[in-house]
Amino acid sequence: MDVNYKKAIKWYEKAAEQGDAGGQFNLGGMYYHGHGADVNYKKAIEWWEKAAEQGHAHAQFNLGCMYNNGVGVDQSDSMAMRWYAKADAQGEEQAQVAIRKLVSKRRGSPAATSSSSGAKKWEGK
Repeated sequence: MDVNYKKAIKWYEKAAEQGDAGGQFNLGGMYYHGHGADVNYKKAIEWWEKAAEQGHAHAQFNLGCMYNNGVGVDQSDSMAMRWYAKADAQGEEQAQVAIRKLVSKRRGSPAATSSSSGAKKWEGK
C-alpha cells in the first residue's frame, strides 16, 4: 500500500479546521511523528488540545504524556494528571496505568492504588 502523508495532512487539515475532533487528533499525530511534515511538537499539542477539549480521550491521554515527559511543553505532573484523569473518566485504559505511575512517583513507592482513587488523592494534595 502506498502511503501519501502529504495528501493525508491536507485532508486532516480540512477536517480539523472544521472542528472535527478525529481530524484534529490525527493531524496532531502527523506533526508528532513527522509524517508529511517536519516533527513539530508545538503543533501536535495545539491540535491535540483542540481534540481533547471536545472530549477525544486519546488526545487527552497524549497530552498527559506530553506534560508527563516534558515534550513540547514544560514538564508538569499536575497537568499530566489533569489530562490523564480526563481520559481515565472516559475509560482510556492507558490513562489508568499512567495515573497509577504518577501517584506512585509522587509517593515514592510502588503503584498500589486504583486510578480513580489515585487521581482524587492527587487532586487533594
